[in-house]
Amino acid sequence: MTKQYHSSTSKLKKNVLSLNWVSATTKGGKRQRICAFVVVGDGAGSVGYALGKAKEVPEAVKKAIDKATANMFKVHLRDNKTFHHDINTKYCGTKICIRSAKSGSGIIANETVRSALNALGVKSATVKVIGSSNPYNVIRALFKGLEIIQPPKLIAARRGISVKQVIGI
Repeated sequence: MTKQYHSSTSKLKKNVLSLNWVSATTKGGKRQRICAFVVVGDGAGSVGYALGKAKEVPEAVKKAIDKATANMFKVHLRDNKTFHHDINTKYCGTKICIRSAKSGSGIIANETVRSALNALGVKSATVKVIGSSNPYNVIRALFKGLEIIQPPKLIAARRGISVKQVIGI
């Protein structure tokens, strides 16, 4: 499921979720840097996220985009619009409930999750964030849930039933 995915970066959807000043105290004083948190997706089921640190904002964003592109993985979507099944995941103090939705309902989620799902290419989903709304924890919990998603063919083969029975048609 966590296959590496490489594509030209010009076709990717890039969303900068946060830019923060960070400092490291050294013997000579404080060293100020910028930390960029980025989500990158191709809009067709592949997505990745990363942090990039540098002295200047454009350099930090570029580093984060390069790392996120290298860490992209494929997520199995139903009709390239929504998820196959509901998922509940937790990361630190953040719990996320990801639910598939009817076609045309749109993405009902907070701003951080919505930008990640837009980069992924999801058209309809409902996501509830419970607990901490820290963007780092929210994205990590979301991606933990996205990695759990399995295609119906794999589930049907493991259970020994047809794909139609798994989907519920």
